[in-house]
Amino acid sequence: MPKLNTRILFLAIILLGLLLRLQHLNRVFRENLVVFNGFDSYYHLRLAEVIVKSGQRIGFDSYLNYPHGLNIAWLPLYHWVIAFPGLIFGFNATEAFAALLPVIMGLIAIATIYFISMEIFENRFVAIISAFLAALTPKLVSTHSIGSSDYHGWNVAIFLLSVLFFLRGVNREEKKETNFLFSGIFLAILSASWLGGSIYASIIAIITVLAIRYGRMDYRGIILAFFPSVLASSFVSFSSKFGVLQLSLPYLAILLFLLVVWLVNLIAERKAISAFEGESGIREETGEKVKGKKSKAKKVKSRFELEEEKKRIISKYKNVATLLTIIIGIAVIFILYTSSFPIIRLGINYILGISPYLPTIAEARSFQILLVIIETGMFAFLIAIPFSIYHFLKMEKNSLYLFSWFVLAFILSMLQVRFDEVLVPVAIIYASYGICYLLQASNVPIFEVEPEPDESVERKKRKKKERLEKKKKSDLIWGKTEIAYSLVIILFISSTGLFFSFTEFDLNEDWLSALLKLKEISPPTSDYLNPVKKPEYGILSWWDYGNWILYIAKRPVVCNNFQAGAIDAAKFFTTDNETLAKEILEKRGVRYIITDDKMMLGNETFKGKFKAIMRIAGLNTQDSAYVLEVYKKSMFYRLHVGTGVEGIKLISKHGSVKVFEVVS
Repeated sequence: MPKLNTRILFLAIILLGLLLRLQHLNRVFRENLVVFNGFDSYYHLRLAEVIVKSGQRIGFDSYLNYPHGLNIAWLPLYHWVIAFPGLIFGFNATEAFAALLPVIMGLIAIATIYFISMEIFENRFVAIISAFLAALTPKLVSTHSIGSSDYHGWNVAIFLLSVLFFLRGVNREEKKETNFLFSGIFLAILSASWLGGSIYASIIAIITVLAIRYGRMDYRGIILAFFPSVLASSFVSFSSKFGVLQLSLPYLAILLFLLVVWLVNLIAERKAISAFEGESGIREETGEKVKGKKSKAKKVKSRFELEEEKKRIISKYKNVATLLTIIIGIAVIFILYTSSFPIIRLGINYILGISPYLPTIAEARSFQILLVIIETGMFAFLIAIPFSIYHFLKMEKNSLYLFSWFVLAFILSMLQVRFDEVLVPVAIIYASYGICYLLQASNVPIFEVEPEPDESVERKKRKKKERLEKKKKSDLIWGKTEIAYSLVIILFISSTGLFFSFTEFDLNEDWLSALLKLKEISPPTSDYLNPVKKPEYGILSWWDYGNWILYIAKRPVVCNNFQAGAIDAAKFFTTDNETLAKEILEKRGVRYIITDDKMMLGNETFKGKFKAIMRIAGLNTQDSAYVLEVYKKSMFYRLHVGTGVEGIKLISKHGSVKVFEVVS
């Protein structure tokens, strides 16, 4: 395959990725409105709007958890990034940029996956197929679709860039430290963008342990790769509600642990050399004195054999030292966790999903193996599994690094399905490797055949010359049959990914119409851009919709998906006690209530939210008869399905969405 064709294919893949990520273009950009996809996207835009229009990044928002307000746990860098165009050209520029940024980061992610594949396999066929799968894999398409302005798309691309430069630092002697520095810079950007950045930094840290063990990284590389994130997390704490230690401690702990691993390996290596020299006495074939005794006149080990024995002893010592360091590190974390060390406990609980709210959040569900398979493209995932093991067992260059990434990302994905965003890239790289092996097995030239280890130097040179000649004639080898066969295999395996990459748009027309109408008919509330004081009233709906209400209608909400206020909302919607319901409305200062069909009780064909609402309210959802009884008597049912409740008036209906006003 000529080099020019590879470039053309790459550009075609980028174009394909662009088209798939623009599938909701007409729904995002309206005549006088920019509409975003998802739920968190709207609160990111809320924070960017405050930055642009007031010049400050708020750390407290009185428009959440009404009437109490809420501290903002999100880190600020991403919001300053999307706000930047608005500071120059006005807020419309921020909305347009925020809608397009996921697409830009998606194209960067495709290109980065291509270069990661090249770095690992040094094969343009594996790399180009990896880029192709990345262009149409469902998870990457949905994460980077236009209007999906949550920071997940940003985080994924930044993480992949950090991995790319890290691998280049490990593999290349030229500009080694520069590559580690760039890896550290991107990791620092991640640490200033997302509170969970240390989770993804830990993946790179485990790969670093392997690089240290095999002598590919010293203390300078460790500092360059991980110290920038310590600095960035410390700096960003000054513009957030978190303390310096609270943000920087995970990154500082990673840095110190890796330095300890390096030091332990260094000591182990020196101890191994000392032990080897003490045992062997470094006998020379000339019979010189060793330790005061003349060597015996018998065949002694050659220098090559001595060097091999020395390497084995060093490897043994370093393996034991590295393993013991890891075990001690895990033990320290366990001790800190069980002793209720706050930062460690909160972080591990977040990863494990230990919270009454996380199981009710779609992206935080655990052991969603089928969803992970679908979001990876089904056939691609099924090929990735066996070929990840095959590549690991072959112990090729970079196989340990890639397999470690795959295993760690898979474990994270099983704990919370949201983490499959870092599993999918490595899975499609393995899938591409598997596809290439299938083609190679069918006599399609993909991998160059290396000479056998015991061949003579002359034969190796001859083989190398033959390979170069074959490479020059590769355009002749790749005839129509090979191309057609390869396309059939690749398109068949990628077909399921393409099918699931066409996604729904979360904010439907009913909700948009209802919120625009609510903004028009309801009295404006004060201090939207300076939310320090309590506004005049609040709006009650389920938490999924809180950010929509806040950003589109510009009104305060009792709860959003930060979970504060969710218990009161759940109790209101599930209770059959009007007195209790009105007490909640009064306590929360509610003037308007919004319901929709998706809050109804689900069945075999309809995924309703009511059982999740019951769980948050503390009610039993195991007994189907009890669930149905609660549902039929609930305030939600009486408002949305039944004849209504005294003192609460229906004022607006927009298809599946109803808006009520509390009148007494």
